[in-house]
Amino acid sequence: LDVSTNTKITELLLVNNKNLTSIDVSHNKMLANLELGDNDGLTNLDISNTSIPGIDIAQSTAITDLRISNTIFTELDLSKNEALVHLTANNTALTKLDLGSNHALATIVLTNNTALSSLNVMNTLLSTLDVSTNVNISMLNLTNTTKVLSLDLSLNINITSLNAEGTALNSLIIKNKNNTSIANFQTANSPNLTCILVDDATYSAKNWTAIGSKTRFSDTNCNN
Repeated sequence: LDVSTNTKITELLLVNNKNLTSIDVSHNKMLANLELGDNDGLTNLDISNTSIPGIDIAQSTAITDLRISNTIFTELDLSKNEALVHLTANNTALTKLDLGSNHALATIVLTNNTALSSLNVMNTLLSTLDVSTNVNISMLNLTNTTKVLSLDLSLNINITSLNAEGTALNSLIIKNKNNTSIANFQTANSPNLTCILVDDATYSAKNWTAIGSKTRFSDTNCNN
């Protein structure tokens, strides 16, 4: 179903369309309500650039590709959508995003979600994670994300909690000029992480002890 050019639609009721596989209502700025219900076959949903304040897709468990960019969403519950592989959510009003149940998740795009304060991507299949424009993130959990190799948090000055245990990280930059605000820091069981770039190596070594036995801190250069 493609109604992306029907800009006068204000409401769509698409409950129990068992054979529906794709819905594209993007760029329908007048669309303020979309009801899906039990759509067993739905795999692709694009509601970007609409006025929908939120959506319930708990019964549409086959969704693999979800796009919600440029919406006014403040909340998004994806706990039942375990098949989700791709999520694009640029420029939303989301404050918290919990993807801990989305173990098949491989790509996520979160550009310019300035309201986002909490992000949980633990146990996912993500290979990259870019939160450089999510400047208000305070809690980040990527425990057991075994494909993300590098993480740069140098622009995330509001980070207070980072859990990166059991990862494949070989590069972590958290030199953000506000390391003293970080109360929780965990990178244990990440064997490839031999050096972490920080504000003050002495401070980090004293206060952040939940790290691997082969991990060291540096405030100058991790290449040596």
